[in-house]
Amino acid sequence: MLSERQDPRPSRTDIDDGAFDTNAPHSRPMPTNTLLAAQAAFPAVTTPTGSTSDGLPVGMELLGLPHLDRHLIALATDLERITPARPSPTPTPAPGSTA
Repeated sequence: MLSERQDPRPSRTDIDDGAFDTNAPHSRPMPTNTLLAAQAAFPAVTTPTGSTSDGLPVGMELLGLPHLDRHLIALATDLERITPARPSPTPTPAPGSTA
Protein backbone atom coordinates (compact mmCIF):
# COMPACT_ATOMS: atom_id res chain seq x y z
CA MET A 1 0.00 0.00 0.00
CA LEU A 2 1.43 3.36 -0.99
CA SER A 3 1.37 6.14 1.54
CA GLU A 4 -0.10 9.50 0.57
CA ARG A 5 2.06 11.12 3.22
CA GLN A 6 5.28 12.70 2.00
CA ASP A 7 7.74 13.16 4.85
CA PRO A 8 10.59 15.60 4.42
CA ARG A 9 13.88 13.90 3.68
CA PRO A 10 16.55 14.06 6.38
CA SER A 11 19.21 16.72 6.00
CA ARG A 12 22.94 16.07 6.38
CA THR A 13 22.71 17.84 9.78
CA ASP A 14 19.85 15.55 10.87
CA ILE A 15 21.96 12.51 10.04
CA ASP A 16 25.22 13.84 11.53
CA ASP A 17 23.48 14.95 14.75
CA GLY A 18 21.69 11.62 15.14
CA ALA A 19 18.22 13.16 14.74
CA PHE A 20 17.47 10.69 11.94
CA ASP A 21 18.07 7.04 12.81
CA THR A 22 19.86 5.64 9.77
CA ASN A 23 19.81 2.17 11.34
CA ALA A 24 16.02 2.08 11.19
CA PRO A 25 15.16 3.21 7.65
CA HIS A 26 11.58 2.00 7.93
CA SER A 27 10.82 3.87 11.14
CA ARG A 28 9.55 6.82 9.08
CA PRO A 29 7.66 6.23 5.85
CA MET A 30 9.43 7.72 2.84
CA PRO A 31 7.39 6.65 -0.16
CA THR A 32 9.18 5.98 -3.43
CA ASN A 33 8.24 4.93 -6.93
CA THR A 34 10.16 1.67 -6.70
CA LEU A 35 7.14 -0.23 -5.39
CA LEU A 36 4.93 1.18 -8.14
CA ALA A 37 7.40 0.21 -10.87
CA ALA A 38 7.88 -3.30 -9.49
CA GLN A 39 4.15 -3.96 -9.04
CA ALA A 40 3.28 -2.67 -12.52
CA ALA A 41 6.24 -4.45 -14.20
CA PHE A 42 7.45 -1.13 -15.59
CA PRO A 43 11.14 -0.63 -16.26
CA ALA A 44 12.64 2.04 -14.01
CA VAL A 45 15.97 3.81 -13.79
CA THR A 46 17.32 6.38 -11.34
CA THR A 47 19.65 9.15 -12.45
CA PRO A 48 21.44 11.81 -10.38
CA THR A 49 20.04 15.33 -10.66
CA GLY A 50 22.10 17.35 -8.22
CA SER A 51 22.58 17.93 -4.52
CA THR A 52 20.71 19.60 -1.69
CA SER A 53 22.12 22.70 -0.02
CA ASP A 54 23.47 20.30 2.63
CA GLY A 55 25.41 18.35 0.01
CA LEU A 56 23.19 15.26 -0.04
CA PRO A 57 22.72 13.70 -3.48
CA VAL A 58 19.34 14.00 -5.20
CA GLY A 59 18.11 11.70 -7.93
CA MET A 60 15.12 11.22 -10.17
CA GLU A 61 13.47 7.92 -10.96
CA LEU A 62 12.08 7.54 -14.46
CA LEU A 63 9.44 4.91 -15.26
CA GLY A 64 8.93 3.54 -18.74
CA LEU A 65 6.47 1.38 -20.58
CA PRO A 66 6.92 -2.39 -20.55
CA HIS A 67 9.47 -3.71 -23.06
CA LEU A 68 10.81 -0.21 -23.84
CA ASP A 69 13.79 -0.40 -21.51
CA ARG A 70 16.23 0.82 -24.15
CA HIS A 71 14.26 4.05 -24.61
CA LEU A 72 14.24 4.63 -20.87
CA ILE A 73 17.98 4.00 -20.56
CA ALA A 74 18.66 6.37 -23.49
CA LEU A 75 16.55 9.07 -21.82
CA ALA A 76 18.33 8.61 -18.49
CA THR A 77 21.72 8.71 -20.23
CA ASP A 78 20.83 11.96 -22.01
CA LEU A 79 19.51 13.48 -18.79
CA GLU A 80 22.68 12.57 -16.92
CA ARG A 81 24.83 14.06 -19.70
CA ILE A 82 23.07 17.45 -19.69
CA THR A 83 22.63 17.74 -15.93
CA PRO A 84 25.67 19.01 -14.01
CA ALA A 85 24.69 16.66 -11.23
CA ARG A 86 27.92 15.85 -9.48
CA PRO A 87 31.67 15.95 -9.87
CA SER A 88 33.22 12.96 -11.56
CA PRO A 89 34.40 10.32 -9.10
CA THR A 90 38.09 9.87 -8.48
CA PRO A 91 39.27 6.86 -10.49
CA THR A 92 40.37 3.82 -8.52
CA PRO A 93 44.05 3.03 -9.15
CA ALA A 94 44.74 -0.17 -11.05
CA PRO A 95 45.90 -3.10 -8.91
CA GLY A 96 49.65 -2.96 -8.42
CA SER A 97 49.96 0.71 -9.41
CA THR A 98 51.72 3.21 -7.15
CA ALA A 99 49.21 6.03 -7.70
